Amino acid sequence: MPSPFLLVVGILLVLPTVPVTGPVIVAAFAVVLLPRLRALWWSRPVTLAGSALFVLVVAWGVYGIGVDVVSIATGSPSSAPFNP
Repeated sequence: MPSPFLLVVGILLVLPTVPVTGPVIVAAFAVVLLPRLRALWWSRPVTLAGSALFVLVVAWGVYGIGVDVVSIATGSPSSAPFNP
């Protein structure tokens, strides 16, 4: 049985994430439970949009790593936005 102290600490650490995770969990349950939303979720346009978003995020990450490698290799500050 976990100690009450650890239980309280765990709850306090999870509480700040509820505004973000709560709606995501509710949306996931809605997609699973409602047939029309499930059909929409698995539709071709949503699949293509998700694939395109995935490719963009990966490309952005590769660009960021490349800029950081060049920054380290040249000893100059990074030219990428959002870097100090």
